[in-house]
Amino acid sequence: MLGVLVIERFDLMRRGIADTIDAAVGMRVVAEASTVRQALTRAAVTGPDVAIIDAHLAVGDGAAACAALRATRPGVRCLVLADTDEDEARAASAAAGADGFLVKHVRAHELVDAVRHVAAGHPLSATLRPHSPLSATSEPDPTSTLTRRQRAVLELLAEGMSNREIAERLGLAEKTVKNHVTAILRTLGAERRTQAALIARHSPVHRRP
Repeated sequence: MLGVLVIERFDLMRRGIADTIDAAVGMRVVAEASTVRQALTRAAVTGPDVAIIDAHLAVGDGAAACAALRATRPGVRCLVLADTDEDEARAASAAAGADGFLVKHVRAHELVDAVRHVAAGHPLSATLRPHSPLSATSEPDPTSTLTRRQRAVLELLAEGMSNREIAERLGLAEKTVKNHVTAILRTLGAERRTQAALIARHSPVHRRP
């Protein structure tokens, strides 16, 4: 059983990543942290095999956090998650010893596969160059097939609203919202609301100014 430490600034996104890992076979989240300082303390206690690190939480690209974690937990593998796919961030991350670099809006199964890949001791960066299936430049928007109403529901879901709050905001029956949420989860291949919210926050439409 692989132990995973999730280090992410935002609670909703951290929960989405954690839910994805906990739902996977052969791995579980042993600790979560919103800062590198918290992560170092919790890594010393829980002994994770892999750390998933928000690129913004450490200097530049998350690589400094990888070095600090290894000082606390020798042998831990580090998978850096970034908002965008940039060569500079990749290069700095690799030079500092990160085991993998991944964009955040990949699908849930791709994140799980990446964790297994780096846990097995295989560097991930070579498989994630521009135009690869996991790249930000080629990954299709998973929300593109949703209806306009479903997109509206998903946007509010990503803000942390309950079905009742969404219903009040959109002037819908709560049962109708529940049906929309069920359809959204099925379309996105998500098992939980937090996973759907994670996908929504990093879809091209959501990021558009």
